[in-house]
Amino acid sequence: MRDRAFTTVSIQRGQDGRRQSGAEIVCGDCGARDVVINATRYQHMPPGMVAQKLQRQGWKVAQAPSGDRCPACSAKRRPALKIVGGTTGQHQEEPMANAKPAEPIEAHRPGPAVTITVDQKRRINAKLHEVWDGGATGYSRGWSDHAVAEALSVPRAAVAQIRSEFFGEARDNPEVREFLERADILFDAAAQIEAKVSALVAEAKTLSAGIEVMRRDVGAIRKTVGAA
Repeated sequence: MRDRAFTTVSIQRGQDGRRQSGAEIVCGDCGARDVVINATRYQHMPPGMVAQKLQRQGWKVAQAPSGDRCPACSAKRRPALKIVGGTTGQHQEEPMANAKPAEPIEAHRPGPAVTITVDQKRRINAKLHEVWDGGATGYSRGWSDHAVAEALSVPRAAVAQIRSEFFGEARDNPEVREFLERADILFDAAAQIEAKVSALVAEAKTLSAGIEVMRRDVGAIRKTVGAA
């Protein structure tokens, strides 16, 4: 796999616009895409490292891009096996004639099974690559399993299953995250009010200084008029 080349792409991570490079793979069968984020010190990740990470996620990585297969398509091509008895007490494996994977895919962990399509799985995976900051941080600010599910109109349990399997566990619970998000909103509102108050105070000081000058001028005019 040393000579295999992967396309380098730049993806947005989080809502702050920060971008990070990664190696992209495209399924030669259904067109599903996946990206391995470059967390190394190298400008381009070594192909062998990219291939190993993708294979751990269930991808079939071929010598040529046209032979790459996503986990779902790999499962379609993998025949189910059954055990048949031999005459000498040995057993041999043979493919089951009508073995086909269930379609759509079922996400089993965590919580009850949730049925999702291959396209939904691909979109969830792409969105998680966009909004996931890393194993130590988890979701970028403003995102959660619930937010991703709402953005894509998919079951929250499916997002949680794919996130847990391929990205890791969330680092805080929904209640804490929701509280922190509400706090950030209140802090932003308070800062805006404080800025407006500061502007009004500065305007009041300018007006007060102008009035004081006008009072002195009016006093001088009155003295002049009175003397005349």
